[in-house]
Amino acid sequence: MSFQKMIVFSNKADHQAVLLLGNDIHILQNLQRPGAPQIEELEALVTDHSSLRSRHGYIADPKLNHALQKCRSLFSQRSDCVTIRRKRIFLFTNLDGPQDPTVQRNSKLEARQLYKEDVEIKLVYFDDESKPFNASLIYNDLLLSKDDAFCGNRCDRDQFDARVFTTKLEAIKGPRRRLHFSLGQDLNIGIGLYNLVQEKKLTKSFSVGQNRNPADKDSSNEGAQLPARNGGILDSSDRQNQYTKEINEAQSGSSPKKELGDDDPGGHWMYSMTYRGKEIKFTEQEKTDLCTFGETGLSLLGFKPRHEMRDGHLRPKIKDDHQLGHPMFVFPDELMVSGSTRLFSALLQRCLARDVVAICRLIVPSAWYLAPSTQIVALLPQKEELDEHGKEICPAGFHLIKLPGPRDLRKVPKRVINKVCGANNKANKMQIDKAKAMIQKLQFSFRSENYENPSLKRHMPTDDIVDNTKPNHAFFAEKADIEIDEFKRTVYPEGYAPAKKQRSQGTANALTTKTMEQHVRDGSITTCTVAQLKAFCVENRLATRGKKADLIREVCGFYNCDPPAAK
Repeated sequence: MSFQKMIVFSNKADHQAVLLLGNDIHILQNLQRPGAPQIEELEALVTDHSSLRSRHGYIADPKLNHALQKCRSLFSQRSDCVTIRRKRIFLFTNLDGPQDPTVQRNSKLEARQLYKEDVEIKLVYFDDESKPFNASLIYNDLLLSKDDAFCGNRCDRDQFDARVFTTKLEAIKGPRRRLHFSLGQDLNIGIGLYNLVQEKKLTKSFSVGQNRNPADKDSSNEGAQLPARNGGILDSSDRQNQYTKEINEAQSGSSPKKELGDDDPGGHWMYSMTYRGKEIKFTEQEKTDLCTFGETGLSLLGFKPRHEMRDGHLRPKIKDDHQLGHPMFVFPDELMVSGSTRLFSALLQRCLARDVVAICRLIVPSAWYLAPSTQIVALLPQKEELDEHGKEICPAGFHLIKLPGPRDLRKVPKRVINKVCGANNKANKMQIDKAKAMIQKLQFSFRSENYENPSLKRHMPTDDIVDNTKPNHAFFAEKADIEIDEFKRTVYPEGYAPAKKQRSQGTANALTTKTMEQHVRDGSITTCTVAQLKAFCVENRLATRGKKADLIREVCGFYNCDPPAAK
């Protein structure tokens, strides 16, 4: 009952059926979305045990194969059975299993057929008061998941928590891409690339009305293109026609330089490119081959140690700054190549045992107009971790980390930070220790929930805006005042004072109002520079646009005089 409640609250699109295994297979609830009536029906059965046994009976040796066959028929009755993302069967029992060898053999055949149809079987068993549950009779061979692990969970009668079984359903992820992993010559396995952590995109904001906050429908047409003939909003068909027209114009007007080759016997179109004064021609196939470095997929190149000994400590060779872009998680895929799980598991175990990292070449297929992207990647092995309930916290697999290439690395030139100490002066051990102590003192614990995300705020008050780009000297002095002073005394010489930043000089030789009036009266205003004229115009709120003659006209108009005649 609690299990059914968790399904109702976790995902409203899930369907569930309840079957009772007694003297016969009884479908208590058909495959449907559970709701309040279904939960009330189960509550009535739980409270009245006598009526449950009298109506449906009890048998010590149930026919498990008939129950699995009935479950398979329930899945096949749905029209969307093939497109369902996940199908599971939960067996709640305290019996070790059927004792009849024929029933055991038929049950294994039914379980094998369910496994081919991507139906997982989960066992939830309860220990009996007289003897513990024995899963080795049939369930060890019957209940196997895709990773060949026993799918059984022991539960107490009084402490059954259904959330243990629904958490994994909510964490299901589909592969972003399926590729072949080449381990050697004629040895390929199927893998899937997954995103363990994905950025949450912000939803588009929209305007609302004043009456009960209804969504403004006109706000969705803000970015729509308007036709020139009538200015009306385009519908879906108009947008599609306009998009097709733009594509045709782009292909006809801005196509790459190509011509029908005379030397090509097939008469195919040939591309041409001028290099060092010589025209080079190549066909469409040659253009594609230039950008192709191999078949798409993941190819193993070799192995590197995961850690290295440096300064007496083990340091990881794959550093944080080596990671480019979003990392992916590699997991085997049986749908592409059968048997990929066993070979993938063997590779993972040996990498963990020898503490090595696999270096591979990744070629991902791109769009038809782009060449496949080629990159060197590292496969960082990860061991499986379980919690106290035996549930998986961290999956077993490889983290695919994109390594930087020659274009991604750069050499930073050595610059002299302090010219007073000299260009060849290097920091000694005492200066390095003082710098480490200062940085260690200035560190603080960061938690993202303590800081507001500015991208989520639409309106920010003026008083709440704090310029965090400027250094907070008061905070530095409070946290590490002594360490900063010791660092300065060890690095800078005695009596050293940093050069103050020179303030920008104002307009040189600015003229006063009396001097400018004298220049206007005697006609020598033409000897003034443009900077002097602009400074006078700014001071007296005159127009500063135009050339020097325009500025002279503005200044002479200020004194009600005519500008001097041009010589």
